[in-house]
Amino acid sequence: MKQKMKTGKKMQTKMTKMVRMKKMAKKKKPVKTVSHGYFLSCDSDGLILDVRVMAEAEDSSKTALSSLADVRKNNSQIKTVVYDRACKVKWPKGVTGVVDLFHAREHTPACKANPYVKKDLWTLVSGVNTSIAEQTFATFRQHARVTNTLSNERNRLWVLWLCLVHNKKIRDGDTDHLIPTSIRFQGSGSSIPYYCTEAA
Repeated sequence: MKQKMKTGKKMQTKMTKMVRMKKMAKKKKPVKTVSHGYFLSCDSDGLILDVRVMAEAEDSSKTALSSLADVRKNNSQIKTVVYDRACKVKWPKGVTGVVDLFHAREHTPACKANPYVKKDLWTLVSGVNTSIAEQTFATFRQHARVTNTLSNERNRLWVLWLCLVHNKKIRDGDTDHLIPTSIRFQGSGSSIPYYCTEAA
């Protein structure tokens, strides 16, 4: 009889703790974030050259230019930039912006950066995996369940660590962690094409 009473007390204690934990979980404030995402710049092999926080939602043009400026400090030979919104950016002199082949499908025939229309741009990207940045970002997005629960400081550290690991794999010739293009663009989880309204 005494043994049963002890067991009952233990069960009651556990239940009380569970209730308290649930109450504490409800009171816990969600992690506040001030970031609107990250902007990655990769070379044609998939090596990440630059990563930065976007200060504003969809501030892509400003971020793209600042990223390019920093990357060109160490590699002034960069003359072509593949970017899904290349037609919206005023590129510096000597730099040509080209829309990647996936997003270019939804850009208008008048788009000045559409390689399907501009044959000279097609020549520039022919044989190049223009979706390498998308593949890399899609791979990083698999960690979103973890990173989205972190504070801003820890979130950025986690992203930087992912970049370091990714670059080591790329340098070692290991691309198994990347989501294949054939899977990436089958609809589930694929990017929404950006419609171009820019005239040539």
